[in-house]
Formats: sequence, C-alpha cells, structure tokens
Amino acid sequence: MVDRLADRLKKDGSDADGWVMLTRSYLSLGDKDKASATVKDARAALAGDKEKLQLFEDALRRFKVDESANPPVARTAPEPQPSPMKADDQTNQMVRGMVARLAERLKKDGSDFDGWIQLVRSYVVLGDRDKAMNAAADARNAIGADVDKRRRFDDFVKSLGLEG
Repeated sequence: MVDRLADRLKKDGSDADGWVMLTRSYLSLGDKDKASATVKDARAALAGDKEKLQLFEDALRRFKVDESANPPVARTAPEPQPSPMKADDQTNQMVRGMVARLAERLKKDGSDFDGWIQLVRSYVVLGDRDKAMNAAADARNAIGADVDKRRRFDDFVKSLGLEG
C-alpha cells in the first residue's frame, strides 16, 4: 500500500496531502530514513508550487515532524497510538481501497504474517479501531499455535494500544 503511494507520487508529485500521508506512513512503520527521504523528495516536487509546499510544511508542523523526519523524542511512556489519518477524499478513498484489498487477500489466505501487521496498523492509522480489533482477532486465528508469531503479534497489538 505504501509502495503504491510512493510510486504514484514519483509519477505525479503534486499531491501535498499524499506526501504527508507517505511521510507519516513511513514514520508509523518505523522507517525514519525513508520518511526523511520522502520529506526531501516532497520539497523538491512541490518547490514549483508555493501554495502546496506551504500546505506540506504546515502539515509537517501540525504532525510534529521535524527537519530530519523524526517525531519528537520525549518518550518515557509507551509508544503513542498513531493518530487517525486525514486526507483529501480522493487520497482517502485510494488508501481505504488498498486496505480493503489487503483485507480481502488475507481472508482468502491468512498465512501472510506481515500482511496482518500491515492491516491492523493501517486500520489504526485510518482511525478504524473496531476494524483493527477485528483484524487482530482474525490474525490470531490465522497464526494459530505458532508461539513465536503469536507473541510478536500480541506485542505489536499492545504497542498500538488496542488491548488494555
């Protein structure tokens, strides 16, 4: 899903909201290097349109993404939950479509452990907590008795604040 968004922005880099979404996606995935590179690419792509560049910069400040694309560091508590994603209707529909396709694929073949993690994280980022909880339950059923995967998945779900 993130790769498709990145590919779309490489072809047409004029979507300021898309750049914000891609940056935040990389940060949610823990890939700070790609997030930083995305900020640089976005600035270059939007340089010719001052209004869109300003929208992008404002969004970075609003989401507290600094120059190096690292979120604020003051963390003594558990990882904060990703905040629900806000984007224009077209981008939002595109992302939700990708998430729906991933969910359908996992319903047919639930053996993709990383796919389950991506699906649950995507629902959290989209602000669909109930869908995230349902996907987590489906993932646990698909994981079955694999103790290592189950532990890793449960730790991941707890890090998102989905279980008390």
